[in-house]
Amino acid sequence: MKERRLGSDMFDGIDLMFKKDKFLGIALLDENLNSIILSGKKDLNYSEKLYGINIEDEKYIEYEDSIYHYFKRVEFRDTDNRDRKGYLALTLNTAGLYHNIDNINQIRIVLITGAFIILIILAYLLSVWLTKPFYVLAERIEGLLKGHNTVDNVEDLGFGDLNTIYEKIVNLVKSLNDLRDNLSFSEESLKAFLSKSRDIILILNNKLEIEYASPSFAEITGIDIDKAQSKLSIKDFMSENEFERLKSELNSQSGLLAPRDIEICLNRKDDEDVYLLASWIIREGGESFVNGIILFAKDITAHKQIEDLLKRQTEELETILFSLSHDLKSPVFTLKGMSHLFRQKYYSSLDEQGRHFVDRIAENIIRMERLISNMLDISRSKRQVFKNEEVNLNEIIDLLLTDCREQLVECDARIDAARDLPAIKGDKDKLYIVFKNLLENSLKYRSPNRVCKISISKNRREDGVELLFEDNGMGIESRFIERLFKPFSRAVAQTDGMPSGYGIGLSIVKGILDAHNCKITVESSYGEWTRFRIFIPSSIIVTD
Repeated sequence: MKERRLGSDMFDGIDLMFKKDKFLGIALLDENLNSIILSGKKDLNYSEKLYGINIEDEKYIEYEDSIYHYFKRVEFRDTDNRDRKGYLALTLNTAGLYHNIDNINQIRIVLITGAFIILIILAYLLSVWLTKPFYVLAERIEGLLKGHNTVDNVEDLGFGDLNTIYEKIVNLVKSLNDLRDNLSFSEESLKAFLSKSRDIILILNNKLEIEYASPSFAEITGIDIDKAQSKLSIKDFMSENEFERLKSELNSQSGLLAPRDIEICLNRKDDEDVYLLASWIIREGGESFVNGIILFAKDITAHKQIEDLLKRQTEELETILFSLSHDLKSPVFTLKGMSHLFRQKYYSSLDEQGRHFVDRIAENIIRMERLISNMLDISRSKRQVFKNEEVNLNEIIDLLLTDCREQLVECDARIDAARDLPAIKGDKDKLYIVFKNLLENSLKYRSPNRVCKISISKNRREDGVELLFEDNGMGIESRFIERLFKPFSRAVAQTDGMPSGYGIGLSIVKGILDAHNCKITVESSYGEWTRFRIFIPSSIIVTD
């Protein structure tokens, strides 16, 4: 007898599979996985879907994203009253019900648990062929999934245990609804926080296109937030050079555990620049920022404008300083010459008080000349273009010791200079001034209680070389260290018996080293020693 397929009208009450907002589908299969009874209007070809899979008594299969199959071996009797063997198949489509819930792992656990409960009910009903209770229970489950939470009496199902099972299903659905409500509340709370925050939050994909922008982004840039979220790239808000700099900065820091903050310049709708200081993290799921990044930024435009104003004012002051010192140089030179002639011609004819006045005039002229010379040195160090040549620091130290031989002998100083200093790219004349100023400071502020000892050495570092310039002189009080490299700041208080000076030398030293991308710091123990550390980056080192 030709096998007759049961009609799908038996399961019209469970017509749930693959419909919007539904997730349950049921099928009865023969031993060849051909569908006999389906819970939908179109058949599912399980043979093709499960080709090559050995289904045992029980099998759980994840077929594709959000689609799950569960199989249970069963025996049943068809409409021709024949005993048959096959499988009861349950299909779950979680995407339809939970497409708006991000925490899919937690939902899956709850769904699978619920699926097992439903499967037990269906297997039991099919085994005893209780079609009427099955229809009623399925209709009520469908009603629950549609949002009807009323618990009806199910005694009319004809099987008392179904009351308890149905109540458990009701509780399960209520738990899922509570979870959805909690997630919705969390989402609304987050949106409320972002709407009030002045900080900018940007979520960018791997092409640096904007997937999300907080409301403050629209306020600062003047661009509609909805448009920015769906269509724009961060590139649309900055110049080509700025965009390339941003990409380079992100790539260079992609492997760091704690990336440095990035300064970003954006263009407003009114063509005004907006400056942001942004910290960032890599979006999970990939190396570098292949899946995108999340930027947290603060508006520093006002701070940047103040910096630019200070920079312009500093440049103006440097120009005034250069012009003033240059203009004063000529009259001071004239006064010096006239004072010298006056001393030669009239000094012997003056009384003691007159000679004292002439001496004081000459001393102050010399002092004024030195001050003007130092002022010119400061302005020149800021304005001059530095050479970029190979400089052997060993040769500079040798030249310096030769030029200062008389001073070293006069002070009875001992010099211990390393012979393995690096060769670097820089301006030889300016670097000579650096070491000359440091040496003169060590000699000027030597201790009267012990022999002056000066040491020049180096330490290798991963990112460059550190030079150490040390002496055993008077040392520096801690209150002077913070402003030591500022113009007209001195390392000691001006008192009787202390060396005179204007506090210009170390300011010039720092300016020269800054121009070479080097850094200088100082540490000291007052009354015992002073140590200057000069860091030379590997980028300008020729030979170490």
